[in-house]
Amino acid sequence: MTDTARVRTVVRDAQAVAWDTVERIKDDAERASRPTPDDFTGRVEPRWHPLSIDQGDLGLAFMYATADRIDPAAGWDADAHQHLSEVGASFASVGPIGPGAFGTGAVLLAFRALSRGGTRYRRAESEAERVLRERLRSLIRSSPLRGGLPTATYDLASGVAGALITGLATADADPSARQTVIEAAAALSIWARHAPPEGLWTPPTGVTDFERAHRPETASGYVDLGYAHGVAGVLAALGGAHRAGITVDGLDDAIDHLRAELTADLIDTKWGVDVPYRRTAAVYSEYLPARTAWCYGGPGVALALAVSARDRDEMRAPEQLWRSSVDRPRAARNTAGAGICHGTAGLLLVGRALSRAGLAVPDTDLLELVGEILDQHDDGSRYGFRDLDQHGVAFDSAGFLQGAAGVAAALLSITEDDPSPAETIFTGVADVRAR
Repeated sequence: MTDTARVRTVVRDAQAVAWDTVERIKDDAERASRPTPDDFTGRVEPRWHPLSIDQGDLGLAFMYATADRIDPAAGWDADAHQHLSEVGASFASVGPIGPGAFGTGAVLLAFRALSRGGTRYRRAESEAERVLRERLRSLIRSSPLRGGLPTATYDLASGVAGALITGLATADADPSARQTVIEAAAALSIWARHAPPEGLWTPPTGVTDFERAHRPETASGYVDLGYAHGVAGVLAALGGAHRAGITVDGLDDAIDHLRAELTADLIDTKWGVDVPYRRTAAVYSEYLPARTAWCYGGPGVALALAVSARDRDEMRAPEQLWRSSVDRPRAARNTAGAGICHGTAGLLLVGRALSRAGLAVPDTDLLELVGEILDQHDDGSRYGFRDLDQHGVAFDSAGFLQGAAGVAAALLSITEDDPSPAETIFTGVADVRAR
């Protein structure tokens, strides 16, 4: 089989599996009441919530938005509308959710992705933009000027970095988003330049009860090195601001500081360089590598370093991290299933984003990752793919962040060069350009 024929075959198979998964999720009227295990506590119970990016209507809106982008005549926008209605009603009635990319930022991006060029959901989109700005400003005002912060204050998922990345993704159509970008970039640039126990260091007072119980090494304070919840996500956000031509005091110094910090924290393994989950106040003889995923580990840090690179020399570290991530045996990655956050689909989206950010990622890497995802397809499962709980036990999940909905969206994304709505929320910072 020629390389071209192999590519066509893999893409065709991926599309067939993805569309089948989307249909299975659509047809399961009871998905919201099905119990799934909590990532942290392991408690098995129904966890569906309209504003959840994983087990919720918000996540499925992104799956349908991606399907609609690939096949706009098939009516996926109507399916998405049902979920967006739930999102809008809940957003108007529940208490504040954070401004991050998995909170208010995700609400805004979902309405934007399904707006058909701004012709739909204008009022909902405008309200999400207003709320995001308010919650960002409130979060910054209530935080110590010099830092020393819980990760949820500054990170991509819940905090200021996610608000910045959302603003960068929406600034082309919303001039007011530029002010959001400036305010978020200014706050992160200040925090990133301060050393522990200030800056992006989480002090003992910011350590959660869960962390004290399950990660006792964090009790004296730590720096989270992940993309979803740590300084790698902050670096990616600031790198995106630099790419967009944003000017705030200390931006370049903050990027320099975070790049130096992350590269100093790299560790050597028999497969190449890697990244631990965090650096703690307690001194250990050895830091173990994190899982090789979008959320933590080499792929996410590679994306942050690539997006923030300002010359070819600064692309060496992300290239090394990427090669180490994909060249190691699958069993050595410590990933969980095929999902985006913890699994193989996340690696696929990161690889595509690295290419758009300027790193030479071979097509063979991406084809191998698609093949790995297809190897995990389980036609006998409810949705075609199964997630893994913290003990490695497989379960059915229609979730977007880590379940079958996200896998389907990732597989559909490979059919086009331009980033899909699923890619915008997870890796869209790679697509920021100066305006």
